[in-house]
Amino acid sequence: MAKVVITPKAYEDLEEIRDYIARDSEEIARKYVDKILLRIGTLSETPHLGISLERKWGIPTKYHFIICDSHLAFYKIENKRVNVYRILHGKRDYLAILELV
Repeated sequence: MAKVVITPKAYEDLEEIRDYIARDSEEIARKYVDKILLRIGTLSETPHLGISLERKWGIPTKYHFIICDSHLAFYKIENKRVNVYRILHGKRDYLAILELV
């Protein structure tokens, strides 16, 4: 079982997601963020569940991602830990944000 660590930047992403959705509904925002956190939690049991960015885009990187509705959680498996670095909307230029291009 791997330990899942959410970085401060990924927590900032979650706060931005929650704040954006909360403009319409606090309850929906809370449920959506909880759903993302539950999905990320599955990585403790199956860290290789996600898609490798290297395999998908042919870019040399250790990043993987899992789909959380319209968002993607980007992580690396490092020393028996799953470190979640960013949680970004799937339509954003995540390769540029992750500084891979």
